[in-house]
Amino acid sequence: MMTRRLPGTLLFIGLLPAIAIAGSGPSLPFTDGLWSGGIETGADSRDFKECRASTTFGDGTTLTLAKQDTGRWSLRLSNPDWQLPPSQSYDMNVRVDFYPRLQVVARASDRTGLEIADLDQISLLGLIENGHVIDLTAEGFAEEYDLEGSAKVIDRIRNCFAARAEGE
Repeated sequence: MMTRRLPGTLLFIGLLPAIAIAGSGPSLPFTDGLWSGGIETGADSRDFKECRASTTFGDGTTLTLAKQDTGRWSLRLSNPDWQLPPSQSYDMNVRVDFYPRLQVVARASDRTGLEIADLDQISLLGLIENGHVIDLTAEGFAEEYDLEGSAKVIDRIRNCFAARAEGE
C-alpha cells in the first residue's frame, strides 16, 4: 500500500494564498492548498448542479468531495489508468484515522471513476472533515490518501451551496 502524504513545506507554501484571502467569503472557483473547487453546471444548461473540490495525488488519482443540488454529498475517486467495468459495485471498507471501519458501496461511475454516495447518511462526511488520513480497501484495492485541508474545503463547499440556495 502506498501512502500519499503532503510535504510540510509544500503544504505551508500552498496555504499562503489561502491564508491571505481567508476572510474574503466564498469565492468561486477557488484554490486552497492542493485543493481546487468550484461550481458544476448541467451539461446542456447553466443550471446549478453541484459545488465540489478536488485534489490530485502523485499517482494521478483525484479525490473529489461534492455536494449536489439535491443536498447529497459524495466522495469520488478517479484515475485515468483505471479500467473499471461501468456500473460495477464494490463493497469497500473505509477507515479514517483510527475510527472504526465503515462498510460502504462504491460504484464505478465510468471506466476511470468510483463514487461513494450519501456521505452524511453513513457518517463518513464528519470523519473526513475531522480526519487526517483515509484508508480505502476492497477486493484488489487498498489505498491510503491524505485528507490535509479537507475540513476547510468542506466548509467552502457548504458556503458555496448555501450561497447558491440563497440566490435561487
